This record gives sequence, structure tokens and C-alpha cells, in this order.
Amino acid sequence: MTDMIKNSHQMSDTPEEREFELRAHIGAIWSGGRLFIGMYTFLLASLAFSYFYLRSSNKGSFGDPIT
Repeated sequence: MTDMIKNSHQMSDTPEEREFELRAHIGAIWSGGRLFIGMYTFLLASLAFSYFYLRSSNKGSFGDPIT
């Protein structure tokens, strides 16, 4: 893995190639961040939905520790 990283820097000789690589890295970080935000939001929404759905469909107070 480290050989690939060392060899990849030898290929970027021109400033245009370096600029392209920098933009590719920034784009990958941006896309990864958006995907993470989407997954985290979906996780929280699914937990909230399951909580309220199970709470509303609780007939007979099952799981209620007071009764």
C-alpha cells in the first residue's frame, strides 16, 4: 500500500496533474462527508420512527414497568 502512495507522487510532474489530484481529493472528501451525513440522518430517523411506531402500537401497556 505504501508503494502505491510513493509511486503515485512520481506521476504528477506537471502542475495541471497536481491540481487535478487535489480537486479529486477534495471531491472525494466532500462526497464521503455527504454520504456519512446521509447515513447518520437515516439512522436517527429510523430510530425515531421505530420508537414512535412501537409506542403508538403498544396495546395493553406491554413493557410498562409501573403496571
